[in-house]
Amino acid sequence: MPLSKKRIKQIRSLSEKKYRSEHGTFVAEGKKLVLDLLGNCRCQFLAGLPDILQEIPRLSAEEMVEATP
Repeated sequence: MPLSKKRIKQIRSLSEKKYRSEHGTFVAEGKKLVLDLLGNCRCQFLAGLPDILQEIPRLSAEEMVEATP
């Protein structure tokens, strides 16, 4: 499922502290960081390449999206 324009806009807004605080969310990039955080945080949205997503437990995110390179 491709990312909607609304979802892309929401993700981009998280680069600003104001929106991270407002939504209580943040962006984590990189397989190691994401795997470490999944044990301690609730994940609302997870996007990644198919081979990386296979290594991440399926029940870790409310919504998962496979990205294409």
